[in-house]
Amino acid sequence: PAYFLQESEELSSAYPMLPLAKVVKERKGTVDPQALGDSSINYLSLENVRPQTGELHNFKPKLAKEIKSRSKVFDENDVLYGKLRPELNKVYLCQGELNTGVCSGEFLVLSPIRDKINPIYLRHILASLYITSIVQKYRMGASLPRISINDLLKIEIPVPPIETQNQISQQLMEVDLKIKMLRRELDSLPYSQTSALVQSMVNGSKNLNI
Repeated sequence: PAYFLQESEELSSAYPMLPLAKVVKERKGTVDPQALGDSSINYLSLENVRPQTGELHNFKPKLAKEIKSRSKVFDENDVLYGKLRPELNKVYLCQGELNTGVCSGEFLVLSPIRDKINPIYLRHILASLYITSIVQKYRMGASLPRISINDLLKIEIPVPPIETQNQISQQLMEVDLKIKMLRRELDSLPYSQTSALVQSMVNGSKNLNI
């Protein structure tokens, strides 16, 4: 009933609105990690992706035999969209530190059509509040709601000319880099804080050198 009670979401854009199906393809390749035995593989789960920013979180390669379920394959420049509880907004761009590997079946693996959409632009659009608000009406399931690939691909997004996307993406990359730098600083502060406190107790200083 909620589907029919919600107003349709519309975005007023200076650029053409196209369904995702026109600019991405679903990558459907899968692999059985159990068949790889003691091999170390890049396996990404939903827990390894931070909400909103799409940063990696507590990621490290795993032994293939530790992964019990069939997994999806992803390649460089793919965008992984968390279909389980999509309101958590877990969207990962396969670039940089982790650009190839396998992932949980709770991701939808989207391969951008490169002459139509920039992967960085795609990731940020998918992580936007505009998309997050729309997917609410497509969720299925009560306790563990999910969105299907068919429903996701029918959502329309603004698609500027590829040259414009490239310019926008460069600016988005600069902000992403700043977020990572601030994240490292934030993560280091608790250790710096306690170390400075202990040092002040040792030398009798009233000022903490943080």
